[in-house]
Formats: sequence, structure tokens, C-alpha cells
Amino acid sequence: MKYGRILIFILVIVMVVTVVSSLAHIRNVPNSGATPTPTAEQTPTPIPGYSIYTDEANGFSISYPEDWDKISDVPEVVLIAYRDNSPCEDHFPNFNVGQSELSQPISVNELFGQEKEYLATLEGYNHISEEDLIVSGLPAIKHVYILVRDEVTVDVMELILVEGTTAWFIACECAPGCWGYSKDDFDTIVSSFYLLH
Repeated sequence: MKYGRILIFILVIVMVVTVVSSLAHIRNVPNSGATPTPTAEQTPTPIPGYSIYTDEANGFSISYPEDWDKISDVPEVVLIAYRDNSPCEDHFPNFNVGQSELSQPISVNELFGQEKEYLATLEGYNHISEEDLIVSGLPAIKHVYILVRDEVTVDVMELILVEGTTAWFIACECAPGCWGYSKDDFDTIVSSFYLLH
């Protein structure tokens, strides 16, 4: 059990580092150009105004606003990331999808509890809300919080779910003044996450 806690602690650190380290890069990265057309096989019904990204190798799909750009230079733990073309408060609202392999099965509630326990130790963490959901037929938790790291403040909406020994993290982030502008897109993005079977 101690080994499992250490692994969860490492996963939480990886996700927090991913969120924070991507901020500096995402803030002022030039447009990466045209987004490749994702495959449409085995995906849920399209949402008007959104495109679907499908990753058959990693077994998931997710919808994103059709005018958002793919971010090509992301940390290794991030499978895919997209950002809004229009910066808001000198920051591009964005999202990324990451996954981690666990040493043993764990419930989403246990994983979230350990993540929240770790985040509470960070001086710049401020919990806003949490909500239990069903996403792609699995229990999931949507966690909204504010994170201040290296003098950068972001609002984060994170979805966490677990399938077997695979933990999935979908993190949406924006500058605090852009939350009202971005929240509906973030809700749509996280609820559209779909595991291919």
C-alpha cells in the first residue's frame, strides 16, 4: 500500500508540473498551423461547433472547439493538447489529456483524495468545487481549482477517471479573468471524453 501511495504522489506531481510547465509555453507560443483531421471511426456523435480528436493508439477521443489549434510542443506525459486561438489576458485557454499507468487498480475517489491531499500542501492551491460524474460509462470527478505557481495564476478544471490500472487526466486551464469566457467550452471538452472499446 505504501508503494501505491508513492506512485499516486508521483502521478499528482507529474500532473501539477504538466499544468504549470505548460503555462509558460502555452502563454506565447505562435500558432502551430493547420490541425490534422482526426479520424471519425468509433467516436461519439459530433457536437455542433466542435471537432473530434481520436487517438486510436491510446484508445480515446475528445471534442474541442473547431477553431482551436493543436499544441505540438508538450511535455511527454501529455498525449494531446489544444488551445484557443484568441489569447485572453495574455494567456491562451487550453486543455490537455494525460494518462498514467498505476501499479494496481484504484478507485477514482481514492486517486482524487490523494491528489487533493497533495494539492492542499501547495501554497498557491485554492479548491473551488468538485463534482461526481459519469464519463464514458465510468465514474469520474470534475475538480475546479485555482493554482498559483511561479507568480502565474490559472483557473483549472480537471477531470479524473480510472479504467483498470489506467488513470486519465483532462486539464483545462485559463487566466482567472477568462473563466466566464472559457467555462462552457471546458465543460463540453471534459464531458466529451470517450474511451474507445
